Amino acid sequence: MNNKQSKLFEPVTELKGVGAKTATALAGLGINTIYDLLFYFPFRYDDLETIPLDQIEDGQKVLLKGIVVTDPFVSRFGYRKTRLSFKMKIDHDIIMVNFLISLG
Repeated sequence: MNNKQSKLFEPVTELKGVGAKTATALAGLGINTIYDLLFYFPFRYDDLETIPLDQIEDGQKVLLKGIVVTDPFVSRFGYRKTRLSFKMKIDHDIIMVNFLISLG
């Protein structure tokens, strides 16, 4: 392990502005080293890595990365409800994307 890598495992108190009080608060979150701080993700953190379409499960939150291939279409239905629809190309697949918006 070189010198720069070993600094990652130094206590957070080595960082400018992190004193005993802040270090105690961070320790309560399981953050004791600079490495811990860099790789800490909050409890409600959403992992937004892209995943292939064939690995998506029903009800799963996902991030889609593709190209919009049709003009977006807005339609209104019901009381104060709107739908935004368009087709998106992801790799070699084309999917329909719908956003449902309730204004009330």
